[in-house]
Amino acid sequence: MTALRAREIIRISVSPDEDPANYNTTNKQQFEISLSGAEDDFHTFIDVQPSATTYSVDRKIYVRFVPTRVGLPVAEVRYKSTELYTTDSNGNQIYKVLDDRLKGWALAIEPTKQTEYKAVRSTDFTGATVTYIPAYDGDSYEANGFGRFRLVVISEKSTLLPPQDNPKDGIAYNPGSNGYQTGDQISPGFYVVASGSGTVATFTGLDAAKTYYVYVFDYNANNPGQNAINGVAYNFKTPTDFSPIPGYIIPGNPVILPVQLANFTAKLNNKRVDLNWVTASEKNSKAFEVERSADGINFQKLQSVAGQGNTTTRHEYASVDAQPLVGVSYYRLKQVDTDGKFAYSGVVTVNNVGNGGVAMYPNPVRDQLMIQLPGNTKGAVVTVSDLTGRVQFTKTLSTEGRLNMNSLKPGIYVVTVVNGGQRFTQKIVKQ
Repeated sequence: MTALRAREIIRISVSPDEDPANYNTTNKQQFEISLSGAEDDFHTFIDVQPSATTYSVDRKIYVRFVPTRVGLPVAEVRYKSTELYTTDSNGNQIYKVLDDRLKGWALAIEPTKQTEYKAVRSTDFTGATVTYIPAYDGDSYEANGFGRFRLVVISEKSTLLPPQDNPKDGIAYNPGSNGYQTGDQISPGFYVVASGSGTVATFTGLDAAKTYYVYVFDYNANNPGQNAINGVAYNFKTPTDFSPIPGYIIPGNPVILPVQLANFTAKLNNKRVDLNWVTASEKNSKAFEVERSADGINFQKLQSVAGQGNTTTRHEYASVDAQPLVGVSYYRLKQVDTDGKFAYSGVVTVNNVGNGGVAMYPNPVRDQLMIQLPGNTKGAVVTVSDLTGRVQFTKTLSTEGRLNMNSLKPGIYVVTVVNGGQRFTQKIVKQ
């Protein structure tokens, strides 16, 4: 604070919250100010004495945000002095107001528990209903540590990869018309289909023949015990580790296939992935094509294994991915008939940490690259270079293992991690 040609005490104050109607009905102060910054020396107003020799003021003013409600509290900073000679019709001195206001951002309390749920397809398989367990009302959910509200997300991806796929705090995701792909995405391919309170959520827009996966996130966006939602106060209960989260599967309309697939597994074994499947019977079975994906959406053919043609006996098959991707890989079978028709199996996943315990994913990556290291990541240094060896940037890896790749143009890059005398290198595709 600076003031010139001032002799009298100047009073500085902060106004009450400017939006008390919905979120601050008791009109509690959300900001306090101090001249010292001491913990016990913050108030709603302070008096500043100008210098007796220079007739001026040059002081720091400390501001403390003390939210008692969610959202974006705003307050005016005001000042007055007997030297200002500004009064109202009753002779009372009027505060003058600075152009800038104090603004804060307060999230709601994060839930401590995640609601369990089950989901079933509608009779025509074009929709589904999610039922929450237990079926509390809003107050009981909140009182028991769950979120007062829930966000329902649908995807064709069988797993969610935290933290990049988690919903982001402070964002009010729009479910659109409660139909698949009509609402916001929390991450590419993960669509919001419902948001709010209640004990069930219903949505539509599904392809009857496709299999989908359901993910539910508890959240609060309210003052405790109140139903009013503040659009910037969303605080989600999200996974705290980097392990893939499997979705709740809601299969498509079952179709009788010429091949009865009894089992399909993928297991990491000595730096390779062993894929095994069993058929109970086969009719006109030409081949099984093993497909792999890095993102669960875009699959590529790895190899083809001949089928048995026509048989009613059990048969076991095996295939090997000798050079698996680092990180999470998705595998499925494409069963091809002699007439050219085909059908896909369910998707299985393998998490290959590779490189002596190092994993970098997703690959390809759009924005945030997750790097898992053996032991502590503290002090690890990451260098990203293009294929010519030109360094794009060097950073110290965060404790969460998150590396921001947004500044890079699409292309192939070499990511090198140095940690405790060990060095790890991997190529990453930036989309």
